[in-house]
Amino acid sequence: MKYNLILSLVFKFISMLVGLLSVPLYINYFSNNEVLGVWFAILALLTWIMFFDLGISNGLKNELIRLISLGDFAYAKKIFIKSFYTLGGLSLLCIFSSVIIVSYLFSVGIGSEFGLSSREFYCSLLILLVSVFIQLPLKLGLAGLLSFQKSAISNLPMLLTQVLVIIFLYTFSDLIGNNKFLFLSICFSFALILPLIPSLIYVLYLFSSSMNGQQSKSRTIGFYESVIAPGLVFFCIQILLLLVTGSNEFFILKFLDGEAVVNYQVYYKLYSIVLVFFSTLCIPFWGYLRKSYLENDKIKMIKYTKYVLLSLFVSVLLALLLVLFDDNIFTIWIGDVDNLYSSSDSLYMAFYVVIIVLLNLTAVFTNSFGMLKYQVFGLFIAFILKVVLCFSLGIESWSGIVLVTSLCLIPCLFLQVYCLYSKINLGKYYV
Repeated sequence: MKYNLILSLVFKFISMLVGLLSVPLYINYFSNNEVLGVWFAILALLTWIMFFDLGISNGLKNELIRLISLGDFAYAKKIFIKSFYTLGGLSLLCIFSSVIIVSYLFSVGIGSEFGLSSREFYCSLLILLVSVFIQLPLKLGLAGLLSFQKSAISNLPMLLTQVLVIIFLYTFSDLIGNNKFLFLSICFSFALILPLIPSLIYVLYLFSSSMNGQQSKSRTIGFYESVIAPGLVFFCIQILLLLVTGSNEFFILKFLDGEAVVNYQVYYKLYSIVLVFFSTLCIPFWGYLRKSYLENDKIKMIKYTKYVLLSLFVSVLLALLLVLFDDNIFTIWIGDVDNLYSSSDSLYMAFYVVIIVLLNLTAVFTNSFGMLKYQVFGLFIAFILKVVLCFSLGIESWSGIVLVTSLCLIPCLFLQVYCLYSKINLGKYYV
């Protein structure tokens, strides 16, 4: 476990540095913050679509953990392959649909209003959408790695994607004239897909090497009940969470402009260090906690819970440190920060990431214990509140939208805490 956590932190730290480095490279590459704001908004859209797997990856991960703990590698491989084919079929359907939708966008001329030709915008968007749908079944390899408790290796594909993109931004910023948006879209697509292929192959190897000719032992739970049904609930949670937290760029673009999106992204890139740190520790603990829960191992559950709470304390402390020193960091990182830095913006962003960390903390336990419906209800309420407040308050800054998002998530947070302490009787496991 320690080996996995240390390597995960190392890979995430490198990924964080690469992400920070990418911001000035993006600014230099486009030299137009309005177009860059559109690129960031499209990346936010792609983040949404990356989770459009009907929750199969999370449902598969939970079931694989159960089967691997039972030593039933034969059936685990069987449902893994079924999941791959299911998502592959879904991806083909989505690719066909995206061609039709983007063709319509091209016909009405969307794109030119953002400083792009309609043709360039259309081609770029279609390439990005196709690449995202192709990676949906390939990403199941990451779920497999987490199920085998190889969380460190599961961080490599994303890191490689980021490295390939910044190499492109650094190398070709002065060599490419027109169609920069299109060329970056092509590079991003290859960088997204290629690193996932080795992880998928490695997971299949792990299944084969662990089976040793054994036959499946599991007969009671079918593919739908074990993967699809819980996966659909996970899917609802993912979509609602993205609607609440991943819609900030779209609300900022609607009520403000592309430059405000860039300012938000600069702040978010820095403060996401807190989220990266906490998620790096919590993702493997989801698997550890679920395995201990299934085995009714109280000692390990208490041990893992202490690690998670310690991670929470360090994450909050890190957010406070960023509030104190982010102006100096911005000066070193970006340069001129006269039109960027604001102490109130820093406080709002720190408050936002702490709320997200707390939400992720409670989600680790509710996901491990299978208490998912409360997350769905809480996030749905948060999304409705955000839409109503954003359209009714007349918000004039990106930090205002961030503050509204934070406040809307608080009821969801309290609901999940209530679920844990009142509905599942935590004393049964921790006393």
